[in-house]
Amino acid sequence: MKKLVSALTAASLVLGCVGCGSTITAKENYKQKAKDLVATMDLNAKVEQMLMPAIRQWNGSNFLEMNEEVKGMLEKYNFGGVILFAENFSDNEQVINLTQSMQKASIGEDEIPLLVSVDQEGGYITRLTNGTSTVGNMAIAASQNKDNAKECAAIISQELEALGLNVDFAPSVDVNSNPSNPIIGVRSFSDDPD
Repeated sequence: MKKLVSALTAASLVLGCVGCGSTITAKENYKQKAKDLVATMDLNAKVEQMLMPAIRQWNGSNFLEMNEEVKGMLEKYNFGGVILFAENFSDNEQVINLTQSMQKASIGEDEIPLLVSVDQEGGYITRLTNGTSTVGNMAIAASQNKDNAKECAAIISQELEALGLNVDFAPSVDVNSNPSNPIIGVRSFSDDPD
C-alpha cells in the first residue's frame, strides 16, 4: 500500500501539469507500476501497508527520539506510515532527528519512504511547537479570499516538509452543522456546505 500510495503520489505530481507533454503515458505507467507492486505483495505486506501507528509515548514518556524497540518494530513491519502528535514535538532539530530516524529504520529493500503524517490544520489544531501560527478555517472563510487559504496551506506544507513530514491530514472539510458537536466548531470553513 505504501508503494501504491507513493506511486500514486508521484503520478499526481506528474499529472498536475496540465497540458505538459505526455501526461497520459506517465499516468498509464504509474498505474501499471502500482498494479505491479501490489501484485508482488502477500497478504501480510498488504495489511502492514494499511497500518499507520501513532507512537505518542513510550514507557510513560513522550516519544521524542528513536529507541531500539521502535526501531526494531519499524524494521520488522513494513508499515505504510506513522502519525505524529503533539507528544512527538519539542523543537525543530528534535523533530528532524525523529523523522529521519524513522525513515532510516523503515526503508527496506524496496527503498520506499515511510508516510510520516500529522494533523496540522492551523488555528488551534497545531502540533508543531515552532513555526508559523496560521489562522483556522473559519477565519480564512470569513476573509472571503481564496488566496488566504492557499497562502496558509503553502506556509504549513513548507514547514512540514522541512521537518520531514510528508502527509498532513488537513484541512478539515467538515461542515459545522451540528451545534451538539463542538469538536468541529472553528475548524470548519462554515456551517454552509456551499
